[in-house]
Formats: sequence, C-alpha cells, structure tokens
Amino acid sequence: MANVDITKLHILVVDDEVFIRNLLVRYLEEIETGKISSASDGSTALAALQRAEPKVDVILLDLEMPRVDGYEFIKRLQSDLSPPLSNTPVIVVSGVSNKSSFDRIRELGVGLFLMKPVTPEHLVTRINAAMRQRAK
Repeated sequence: MANVDITKLHILVVDDEVFIRNLLVRYLEEIETGKISSASDGSTALAALQRAEPKVDVILLDLEMPRVDGYEFIKRLQSDLSPPLSNTPVIVVSGVSNKSSFDRIRELGVGLFLMKPVTPEHLVTRINAAMRQRAK
C-alpha cells in the first residue's frame, strides 16, 4: 500500500504537557496534516473525538496524564464508543520504555508506539503504519 495523503487526515494529539502537545502539533503542521486537534487529557480527548468533524483518523496518545491516563483512554475508546470511533488507530507517544508498559499497551490492542523525543519523520512513518493497519 502506498503512503497515505497526510493532507487529508485529521489527527488528535492527546498530551498533558503543553510543550510536548505544541511540539507534536507543530510537527504535524510541518508535514502538512489536513486538520489537527488537541486535548490535555483522556477525558477531554474522548469528548473531542465524539464531536470531531471531520472524524479523527489517527490519535497520538501520551500514557501518563492526570484524570484519565492513556491506558484508561484506550479502554474507554474501545468499550464506551461504537465503531467507527472505537476503531480509530492509536499511536502511543511516550517516554515510558519499560517492558510492562509495552505489554500493557499490546494487551489493549495498540501496536504502534513512538518513543519521545519524536521527529517529524518518525510521525510520518507511524501515521502511515496506522493507516495501513486500519485499511486491513
């Protein structure tokens, strides 16, 4: 499958750290992402996801956040929302690198991971991978 046209995608960035959230948004702007939304925690992100127009194509998600962390967000995404929202691809973007975190993420059905610090090139690679998985 060819690379996706990123200019047509809507990406939701979920990170409680303002600096990281803004950095990811800036990188997405650099790669000419069609539409970018952001949220500071999982609860806000779930609400944004439900009212998003156009619908969100990919979610960039931090794990460690207050209120609703990344793990809980993934659980709620899968259990509280119905398709196609519940099938929105998630790319975990985190500095957490221990085996138990990776195992927990995989158990939740998320196989795409980006270690911080992130580069625009890494984002493009993972976004393309997410969209290929979604197409299967």
